[in-house]
Amino acid sequence: ERQSYPGWIVCPYTKRQNVRNDTELGYVFQKALEHLAEKEQGHVVFEVAWRFDIAFWPLPSWLRDIIARTVGEGRTFGLDRHQRCQLAALLLRTAREEGEDESFERWIAFLDGEAGGDVDVLAAMRYEQCLWARDHLDYSKLSDSVESIRGRDPTWHLRRAAAHCELGEYEIADIAIREALSDLRSRLARDRKSVWVLSRLAWAMFLARHISFGAQSNDTDDMLSEDDDLRSSVFREARCDPWDELYNLDRGLEKAFYERAKSGINPEPRFDPGTYYD
Repeated sequence: ERQSYPGWIVCPYTKRQNVRNDTELGYVFQKALEHLAEKEQGHVVFEVAWRFDIAFWPLPSWLRDIIARTVGEGRTFGLDRHQRCQLAALLLRTAREEGEDESFERWIAFLDGEAGGDVDVLAAMRYEQCLWARDHLDYSKLSDSVESIRGRDPTWHLRRAAAHCELGEYEIADIAIREALSDLRSRLARDRKSVWVLSRLAWAMFLARHISFGAQSNDTDDMLSEDDDLRSSVFREARCDPWDELYNLDRGLEKAFYERAKSGINPEPRFDPGTYYD
């Protein structure tokens, strides 16, 4: 499934649910993993980590320990440098989300030493550092680090733009998004059916339209030509329309709110048998 994944920047909601439902990791899995050869262990852990990552599924503590052991014991477990860096980046993000200082610094140091010249790995590390600074209201550090979020994937332009928006720098964010649009249109001209490109272009165009509310420049509007509106059908066909994701998010929030409100209601019995006031 990983090898056939078409490259959505946001895996569609239904696909994410299918990945979760098809990933059964209980006690039996943990015990079976111990009996595999070292190289097989590494590949299994890598595939499992990919599934959790693509499904936006938080790592349970026991799986975090297994991944950390696979990456940090000095043995390769049959994985190459890039694969180990991918696992470390996942652990870095988890440490940031959990607010674990020591773990966060540990994986920063690991990636700093292992990334080599891989600009996407370095961009992932810098991005997490920027998010850590944002979460701790350290806007000075965020401002100093934001421009280091640069890699080969055009997505880094969008993430850098998001960091600039946290600083209220909408004009600079507008420039970063236009850089992403320019890059993606060039790629689309070479491969018009690439889901990898279409997915990123869909989100870049979505953000470009909304950044205009904060930016004073009209340059972004110039880049969104009339024929771009026709691409919404193409985005839907490729299952990468941002509005579909926002709709599912709204629906999930509405359901959770309803369940929360429902649990707080205490029915009051009335005088007549079998009747109550809700």
